[in-house]
Parts: sequence; C-alpha cells; structure tokens
Amino acid sequence: MIIMKQTSARPSANLCAMFFAGMAILSTLMVPATARAEDEAILRLGIVSFLSGPAAGPFGVPAANAAKMMVGALNAGRIPQPYNGIGIAGAQIEIVLVDEAGGVTKQVTEYRNMIQRRGVDAVIGYISSGSCLGIAPVAEEMKVLTVFHTCGTPRIFEEANYRYVFRTASHSATDGIGAARYLVDRFPNLKSYAGINQNYAWGHDSWRDFEGALKVLKPDFEFKTHQLPKLFAGQYNAEISALLVSRPDALHSSLFGGDLEAFIFQATARGLHENTRLILTTGETMMFQLAKRLPDGLIMGARGPYGVFASDTPINKWFRKEFQDNFGLLPT
Repeated sequence: MIIMKQTSARPSANLCAMFFAGMAILSTLMVPATARAEDEAILRLGIVSFLSGPAAGPFGVPAANAAKMMVGALNAGRIPQPYNGIGIAGAQIEIVLVDEAGGVTKQVTEYRNMIQRRGVDAVIGYISSGSCLGIAPVAEEMKVLTVFHTCGTPRIFEEANYRYVFRTASHSATDGIGAARYLVDRFPNLKSYAGINQNYAWGHDSWRDFEGALKVLKPDFEFKTHQLPKLFAGQYNAEISALLVSRPDALHSSLFGGDLEAFIFQATARGLHENTRLILTTGETMMFQLAKRLPDGLIMGARGPYGVFASDTPINKWFRKEFQDNFGLLPT
C-alpha cells in the first residue's frame, strides 16, 4: 500500500492523539475559577465520541479510550514536561462521557443537558461534521468552551465567528487538495477519475475540494461518476456496479470508519482495485488493524501529523507507548 503524506503546510489532527491537543488548549485557556463554585477542585469535562454504531469501533471507542487514558495521566501528573502539572490549573478532571450516535438533533439536546443538568465546564469531542455544524452555534450561545477534535467540514470558522469554539483538526480542504496534488504528481498518466463519498457535509465538502483541485491541476482529467451513498449505509453493491461500469483510472473516497471498511471489502471482492487506483483520504485509520486484509496499491491519506507521521518528540513517544501498552493498538 502507499501512504500518502499530505503536501499542505498544516495537516489536520489525528483521531486517537486528538485528545492531547484538546487538553493542551484547555490547559492554556482555563483556570480554577472556571470550575463550578460549589466544587472548585473538580473540572467536569464532557467527552463526546461514537460509543455505538458503525463509527464506534474504528473511531469512537479508541478516542474515548484515549480520553480516559489522558485524563488519568493528567490527574496523576504523569505526562512529560511541560504538561506534567497535576490536572488542569490544579483542578482534578472528571469525565462525563456521551455517545455521539443518534444524529444532530440528539447531540444538541445532549450538549444542553451536559451543561445545564450535569454541570460540565467544557466539552471536547465530535467526529461527525454534521455534529460540529449543529453544536458550534449552541456552544457559542451557552458560552461554554468547546473543542472539536476530528470533524473535517470547512464550514465552521469559515462561515461564522466564534469565541468559545475551537478545533484541533484542519478541514477537508487539506485532505482533498493534498490528495489531488499527490495523484497528479505521482500518477501523471491517469486520465479519468470518479468518487464515492457519504451524502452529508463531510462527503460533499471532501469531494468539492478534491475535484476543484483536480480541475486546476489537470484540466483534461475526465470525470466519470460520483456516487453518494447515505452515511453508515454499509452496503455498496449498486455504487460499486456503477464504478465498475464507468471504469475510472482513479477513485477518490473520504468514507471513514465502518463505511470505509465495508466498502473496501466489497469493492476488492469484485475487483474494483484491479483497474482503478483507489485514493482513500482517511484510510490510515484502518491500516494497522486490517493490514493483512488490504490489497496492494491503495493510496491512503492520514488526517494529521500523528500515527506514522508523528514528529519524534517526547510527548509523542510517550503517547504512542502509553496507548499501545494500555490497549494493544498503535494510535492512528
């Protein structure tokens, strides 16, 4: 397989390692006075991640595990310098864990409940772009520090101004433009392209950025088809048939989690990869767990400078070892 290192200057954050970035933001922005007056020694932190559904296994549960691991280490002062203080600004951290499954309306309700009923002081989370688009204005309305760690839509800060909302990830423009540049640079003889992306904000944004970049970089690249299955569809027989008929030289996909795994297994079983170069902008998240089942020749993108692209720093070394020792997996 080919691991595509993005060519933009600021790649986005990685899923498992995201929690450290979120905690770093909190540690610089929060002081003990932000904790509830009746319980000043505790910082109640809402952690939102997919704990059920197709995104839970590859994304949500590892992120929740990383959160628990990091909070334990922060509370004990076990993280390498300069993050080795006890808790955050001296306050011990208490987690309120919330499942991201259920859709945007449910997440807005859960968010309000965390603040109003469960006494949460700040929130870190959200994998789905739809969740982030729905939560951002609510966080601003409620004036609660909220850090998005994974969602990749470019319509958060680009379409509004926020004082209480932050993100540790870049957005789909990084993934799409980087993928287009890589494809044109490394495979100049390819003549046609297609796409398969989820039919919601992340899929539409990802395809727009990739195709827009291709039209600038290689105007004569022939478009074949763009398939838009629903989020968490799981079955892609009709879409794969359309792709096999159109026979593109390259196929872009921003499918993630269980959707990506299901598509890859179904597509390779039908030989899609034999005549089409597959470029998976979020593929790095499955490369360790499914390494023995992936076909040769995949182009995989990583959504950040973590995992195989992590800088060789004390904090990254610590996180990688700690995560692997605790959960038997390499962070991706």
